[in-house]
Amino acid sequence: MKLRVNPNRMQLLKLKKREVIAKRGHSLLQDKLEKLLISAHKTIKELDDIFKQYLQEVDYFLKDFIIFRAQTTKDFYENLVKDVGSLQIEEKREQVFNLVLSSFTFELSDKEYLLENSSGSWDKVYLKRRVVLEKLFKLVEFYRKLEVISEELKRTRRRVNALEYILIPAISQAISYIEEKLEEIEREFISSLLRIKDIVRKE
Repeated sequence: MKLRVNPNRMQLLKLKKREVIAKRGHSLLQDKLEKLLISAHKTIKELDDIFKQYLQEVDYFLKDFIIFRAQTTKDFYENLVKDVGSLQIEEKREQVFNLVLSSFTFELSDKEYLLENSSGSWDKVYLKRRVVLEKLFKLVEFYRKLEVISEELKRTRRRVNALEYILIPAISQAISYIEEKLEEIEREFISSLLRIKDIVRKE
């Protein structure tokens, strides 16, 4: 990238101010990039932990479900399935360090299910279903958070690279060009003065 500039002192001052601002912006973006990287690594670790917990809870749930199914008649099982009810999900969004992050809450609306009117094996399945859903939505939260951080990382890295490898070098090059031209003009001016002085002396 090459900036088109007029070699004068006003332009030189403007470019030097622009260079200071660009370098300050680069430094701030570099700090932001480092913080985002730390946050991404932390989120990956949290996501991995939640995923392991989720798999464990699913495993517990399936084991209890198999026991329940083995102890239950077909008619009783079908009646319970009909009464399972619905799942309502609510997404909340909040802004954290210019990042929009989502969190989820859910509500199970079961149809008149009472623990005291059911078998102990169904109670376990019923209660662990909620735990599995809690882990699942927490998993979705962290996955979404990682997506948001990753996108911001890409944007910030592009801006850092644009400043570091394109804009700042172009400004520095333009400053050097103007300084060289001004020095050249100054030398020519001094040389002209000396020639005039010599002419005056001869006269």
